[in-house]
Amino acid sequence: MNISEEKGFLFEMMKDVTKERRELTSIYYGLKTRLDQLNELEQRGIEDLSVKGYVDAYTDYERVNSIQNIQREANNLINRIEETAEKVKQGQTNTQEPKIPKHEIAEQRYQDNKDKPTPSPKKKKKKVQVDSKKLRELISETFRENEGEAMNAGMVFDIVMEKSEYDKEDVGLKNFRGNIFSRTVKDDEMIEKESRGYYIYNPRPEPTNYNELVAVNDTQEETVE
Repeated sequence: MNISEEKGFLFEMMKDVTKERRELTSIYYGLKTRLDQLNELEQRGIEDLSVKGYVDAYTDYERVNSIQNIQREANNLINRIEETAEKVKQGQTNTQEPKIPKHEIAEQRYQDNKDKPTPSPKKKKKKVQVDSKKLRELISETFRENEGEAMNAGMVFDIVMEKSEYDKEDVGLKNFRGNIFSRTVKDDEMIEKESRGYYIYNPRPEPTNYNELVAVNDTQEETVE
């Protein structure tokens, strides 16, 4: 008998016990109800009953018979539990596996490891020399192509990496954001800060008169300084 079968067997016995308990509870409350009725009759001064009452349904013979039935069911349950326990014990004894000596286990483990192929060492990836100037040009190009759209370093990083010959691991987002991207948005006067962490390409219109031309040149000189 396996665990699942024993669980099912015990569950059925529990249902039988529950059924017996319900029957006993029903008998108990039936007797209690009749006893309450008799107490009420006594309080009203009635001593003798002229008709058969509720007690007639529970004669001495019937009460004894009911008790005997309960005892018989209880004994059956006990016998079934003992039989189940014995079967489980016998099953555990019969299915007990023989112990394997430790030296045999060690020998088998050695053979298994011996037969396994030796993994080839991982090749270290060659460090790539990143051309920061080329990446800065791609950043400016990306902003020009997406004129009017606010972008952060992460968004630009994904686009630039698709355009460049480098892998993302070669450059690294942290290095890209802190060095290459930050320097580009600082040097490229057409890239302006839109909000915290976001920048936008905002080309200045061509000057239409002398004053506008001078203002543009003054701004460029201040940027160079």
